[in-house]
Amino acid sequence: MLRGFCMMAILLFHTEMYYAGTDVVPYSCYVDNVLAAFFFVSGYLLYRKQPLDVHRKLAAILRHLVVPYFVFTLLFVVPKALVHDSMDHLVPMVLQIVTGQASWFVAALIVSELFFVLLIKVSEPHRLLTVAIAGMQFLIAAIVFGNTKSAHYNTLNLWHVNEAMLGCFFMAVGYVYHAHECRLKLPAWAVGALAFAMLIVSKRLLLSKGLHTVFGPIIIDSFPLFVIDNLLAISFLVSVFKAIPHVQLMSWIGRRSIVFYFICGGVPLLVGKAFCMAGFGYAGHLSVVPVYVVVLGLSALLVACIYRFYPNI
Repeated sequence: MLRGFCMMAILLFHTEMYYAGTDVVPYSCYVDNVLAAFFFVSGYLLYRKQPLDVHRKLAAILRHLVVPYFVFTLLFVVPKALVHDSMDHLVPMVLQIVTGQASWFVAALIVSELFFVLLIKVSEPHRLLTVAIAGMQFLIAAIVFGNTKSAHYNTLNLWHVNEAMLGCFFMAVGYVYHAHECRLKLPAWAVGALAFAMLIVSKRLLLSKGLHTVFGPIIIDSFPLFVIDNLLAISFLVSVFKAIPHVQLMSWIGRRSIVFYFICGGVPLLVGKAFCMAGFGYAGHLSVVPVYVVVLGLSALLVACIYRFYPNI
């Protein structure tokens, strides 16, 4: 459910950008939080008491991340070239795909999961301690080499390894949290209420000071505040989704979130243009709501069709 909620939030952001031409709700209010939460969930789901089946996990990464990355990005190459009115854009676009630049989030997720599988494999039998230490090292590496505002920024960034390092930190948090989850006796509502109150303070600081906290590409003015803000947001979201009843739509989207991500640009773009052509252009915050409802409905219908014909993607 949490993964599905994160994807719905990402879909909302793209809807605002294509329909209104700007992020109606500021990016720093939620976008980096749901991206961090997505990596957190990936790390959470990787934890097992028994040794990790490396071959099975690598096969899963290949089937559910690598194959969809190449299938969907290659599928969109020709339409994108036609949009630019020139097939001269075809070769650069293919080069972007090969170097992992066609979809930064999925590329970073692939690399971070590969990093993590290797880390877990070599860290037996002291997995938790090694993962915790490595998670901090990944964070430091992202600060020093991944932040575009850093003097040591790595401009090559093949397969978005910079964002993957930052993602590995949140995966490590999810992994360690899952290992100790049963020992945490605090009621979810109390943790959620405290995290929410502190999150409001961090958001006020971010907005009042105009600080950038962009996950991909990494543009972060204050890493301490970025980390605190995202850990508070994850704590709040985890508490909420532990407390609320099951929502079938969110869990359905969560299981198909990667395919949703690949169409979260095209569908909002087309729906936003259709609304504008029909005379219903952006006219304030509330005008985004019907557009988003249509975008979500069409996206779900398209994803359902894709899975009907290709159930193993």
